[in-house]
Amino acid sequence: VTSVKTYMSEKAGVGKVGVIRIKSFSGTTADSVKKAIEDLKKKGAVAFVLDVRNNPGGLLPGGIDTASLFLDANKPVVFEVN
Repeated sequence: VTSVKTYMSEKAGVGKVGVIRIKSFSGTTADSVKKAIEDLKKKGAVAFVLDVRNNPGGLLPGGIDTASLFLDANKPVVFEVN
């Protein structure tokens, strides 16, 4: 089951926008999103939208790894409070 799907959209004043739909987070989601970004850039995407509507969640490491693609390195994505 593919958890990541993509398509290209056009937005006035922005240009081509790559839309990445994430159905759920798994151990392979980050790699799939990274490949999707590369493919959409090759097609001319200048901006991206991550669509996580109706995403029930999934594996925490998959979500962390995916978020890390877009955040500064060595910054915490998740922290635990007791």
